Amino acid sequence: MIAGIVPASPLDDAKTRLQVPMLSAAQKRELVLGMLESVLRAMVGSQLDSTYLVSSDPSLLELSARMGAQPVKEPGRLGANGAVDLASKRAVRDGAGASLVMLSDVALVTSRDVDRLVGRASGVGRCVVAVRSNRGGTNALCRIPADAIPTRYGENSFINHRHEASKAGIPFVEFRCPRISLDVDTLEDLRLLARMDRASKRYPFLSQVLEPGR
Repeated sequence: MIAGIVPASPLDDAKTRLQVPMLSAAQKRELVLGMLESVLRAMVGSQLDSTYLVSSDPSLLELSARMGAQPVKEPGRLGANGAVDLASKRAVRDGAGASLVMLSDVALVTSRDVDRLVGRASGVGRCVVAVRSNRGGTNALCRIPADAIPTRYGENSFINHRHEASKAGIPFVEFRCPRISLDVDTLEDLRLLARMDRASKRYPFLSQVLEPGR
């Protein structure tokens, strides 16, 4: 059994790092919620056996249940590592032998991307498969078994996860996927998202905000 895990900060924190003057607070909230829904849709629609959304925000827990994911209530603010570990323990208790963590702002991920990533990991066996973000983070982390290495989100997390795999003597595989590598933290990310989204049109309001009058 392979479980998907999506950690999500409360909506009130709606992308505090995203300093884009042309986006109103309401538009930031809309973007954050849209990205999370897109990630959950990709995970739930994939071949994963189950998907867990871990958050301290009751509205996001309710959303996850409506979308077919299992809500895991985060008591207080555990941080990314604590939240992922909480959901991982729940998944293992439910019978998961492997897990795939996907960050909630991987705005363009598809179910096919998820299936390809998991298929790559399954082809190796006991391993860690990760997708590097454009700034050296870890946007997706697949571990077989689910506790193969500790969770090491934070600065340079991709390097840290690779180091943990090396210490554990477990194969570490970098999976390349432009859609998963893109997360949204800066104006440059937002512009790239708008360009890449022109085909799927998941975020139509972005082009209107970034290119008014076009």
